[in-house]
Amino acid sequence: RYVKSEWLVDQAGGGDVATISDALARARDDAIIRIGPGTYEESLRIERPASLIAAEGASPVVAPESGPCALVTSRTASIAGLDLRGAPLVEGEAASPCVVVAGSALTLEGNRIAGGAGPGVLIRDGADPVVRGNRLEGAGLVVSAGGRGTITGNSIVDAVGASLVVRSGADPSLGDNVIEGGGVVFAE
Repeated sequence: RYVKSEWLVDQAGGGDVATISDALARARDDAIIRIGPGTYEESLRIERPASLIAAEGASPVVAPESGPCALVTSRTASIAGLDLRGAPLVEGEAASPCVVVAGSALTLEGNRIAGGAGPGVLIRDGADPVVRGNRLEGAGLVVSAGGRGTITGNSIVDAVGASLVVRSGADPSLGDNVIEGGGVVFAE
């Protein structure tokens, strides 16, 4: 891995790499990865500590054709200022969440998240993220399988189905979220 601590992703070739996945693979732990404008048709795997941040003045879009926008299993990480658009439903495949937080203490802040065919955010496997100041559109947030987390200051609008689902031993801290056009489900 490189020792470089800051990376610039630019599809036009003006940065260090052209894809977010390449930056994640090459960057050292705790690197800051700034993402330039464009639509990145990638399904990201964040397995080591890193910060993904929109470059100044950019509104990068992560929109994979299949799979989640981001699967986060790193002990810590952050995603800020991105437009994350879940994959559409593909015949014969299960609906995929846009962001999956599994066993991580991710900070997910100031993003626009559209779920596509699945939930906007799925927190599971004992994950304890901070989900703050995001706008979830057309998709809700699910906390399950012992997931925790602090979920505050988010707007969840026009979710298909429930806006917020807490189930299977989950124990999140919820506060100051705005929910429009959907409900809240506590189960199991």
